[in-house]
Amino acid sequence: MRWIPGVPLLVFVLGGCSVMDPVGAWRPVEKDAGTLVDAGEAPDAGEAPDAGGSNARLDFCARPGPLWLLNDPAGSSEICGARLASAAFEHGVSTCLDLETNARLTVDTLGQTGGTSAPVRVTRQLLINARMSVAGPLTVASTDGIELGGSLDVNGELRTSGSLLRSVTSASAPSDVTVGASAYIGGDVRLRSLSIPASGALNLPSGKVLAVDGGSFQVNRGPVPQIAPSWACAALAEVDDVENLVANHASLNHNALRDPLPPLSPRALVDFSGDAPTVELPCGRFYLAAIRGTGLARIQVRGRAALFVGGDVDVGRLEIALDAGAELDLFITGGLLARQRLALGDPAEPWRLRVYVGGDFSELPPDNALAGQFFAPRARLNQSPDVDLRGALLVESLISSGNLGVHYDPRVRELQNACVTPPGD
Repeated sequence: MRWIPGVPLLVFVLGGCSVMDPVGAWRPVEKDAGTLVDAGEAPDAGEAPDAGGSNARLDFCARPGPLWLLNDPAGSSEICGARLASAAFEHGVSTCLDLETNARLTVDTLGQTGGTSAPVRVTRQLLINARMSVAGPLTVASTDGIELGGSLDVNGELRTSGSLLRSVTSASAPSDVTVGASAYIGGDVRLRSLSIPASGALNLPSGKVLAVDGGSFQVNRGPVPQIAPSWACAALAEVDDVENLVANHASLNHNALRDPLPPLSPRALVDFSGDAPTVELPCGRFYLAAIRGTGLARIQVRGRAALFVGGDVDVGRLEIALDAGAELDLFITGGLLARQRLALGDPAEPWRLRVYVGGDFSELPPDNALAGQFFAPRARLNQSPDVDLRGALLVESLISSGNLGVHYDPRVRELQNACVTPPGD
């Protein structure tokens, strides 16, 4: 992402990571969506909405392009939700610390065989104890580098500031690397085999060890370009933007303006038992205090919607389905946990669901069907069951003990193209 001179940066921060990118290329605008509704106590089903009238949500949803989100508690300025998504989901898989694979990990592009448009970025160390395949470039930013007790296939450039080494604890394990373009390694290279096509090369600083038993590649000795810091995992800043975005919508939302549906209580999915009634979301911005219960919570998205959850999502089962053409930006202040089943999004179009988790997202249930983009930079995810995720995943760290397939949907990067003009201009 490039910074445009004269355009302020929005610092998008959560716990161990921060996003410092032009996701805040916005300017304050006068509200034109009418008066929104206090969500502290949702009106009774028969009560008329507050001043501003039932047309407020309709006027808001009549704006072309993506939804705009309130950027301050007073609702006097907005940011484009699609710009947040384009910045947050640049990679198929990204970790703010380590990535460790103990089973097969495959990252490719949705609907493609091969390809080079599914990038992966690891901030600290990559430990490969099985087979890892990436249909795109792979970057490991830290000098901790890459350690292999398995095999690595990269259909793009391979970059690390550290070494590329066979595992010292599994010396007999394979340490075979295949790169589809050039490799830029800042430290030593010790492998069983390395294969790079004639159109590429191994770029290695002078004085670094090169000990490879087999394969085919050419070597260029000299300085290796430095890897720029990740926007997603930079130093901590003072503001936690997921928490703030949720708080901004706790009192300014469209909960009471769902005509012809009844008003939505902020506690509609708090402390339910059994299967809770399905929550329908038309176009608009909505707020729930939490999603918490022992049974099934089901959300049906009918239009372009944003849902802000002020606490945890902690349920037995969670299902989020989208009508044709519908989209959802889901912001969760707390953690995300579904103990029995987690089924989210549309497998054919994962870009239509974007999930931002401010708290923990440390485990997945065996029954899972995930189609969406997941931004959880506080999460230390220990993935035990096999998972086939369509979309993108950013977490603080990932230990993968079950097979993990990530099918990246690059269309999410294009969403910001519709954020050219703030509403009201």
